Order: sequence, then structure tokens, then C-alpha cells
Amino acid sequence: MKGFVPAHFNVDSERRLVTVRFDSEVTVRDVVQYLESLKANPAFDPGFSELVDLTQVMSSEVDFQAAMMLSHEVDPFSRKARRAFVAPRAATFRTVRIPDCAR
Repeated sequence: MKGFVPAHFNVDSERRLVTVRFDSEVTVRDVVQYLESLKANPAFDPGFSELVDLTQVMSSEVDFQAAMMLSHEVDPFSRKARRAFVAPRAATFRTVRIPDCAR
């Protein structure tokens, strides 16, 4: 779909907070694209907190292996950064918790 943006994010330097909302189906490429865009944003600092809204996600191809790769190779946040995920579906929540447990 042309023009489709899977992740909508905002970097609030004053509050030291990144908010991101994913829509519909989330692919590994979507997450990588978001994290790369975030790293390139001059207002971003790895120590910022992150609030991730997954309430609109209906499906995700991000499995255990992909979550581990993203956590170790692409994730620009500091290990000390505070992060919160809003995920009303248990399967989505379990997937996003895997990297934090493995760090």
C-alpha cells in the first residue's frame, strides 16, 4: 500500500520521551524502519523513555528470534531506558517482553 506508515512516532526532548504507535500488522521490517528513523532523529537520545502503543496491532511476524535480533542489533535505546508497552492481546505482549527478559 503506497504511503502506508506502519509506525507513527514522536520524540519529545523536553519530556525525554519517545511515543510510538504501530498499526494493523507489524513486520520485522516495520520495526527496523522505525528504529533506524529514530536513530537518525537529531532530537533522540538513547536514555529517553519509550511508550509503545500496540493496541491497533492485529498480527505480528515478530517472533522470538526476530525480537532477540532487534534487541541486540538494532535497538538504539540504552539498557537503562524506561520502556512501557500497551498491548491488549496476550500474544503481542509476550513477544515484546522477550528481549527485556533476555538482556
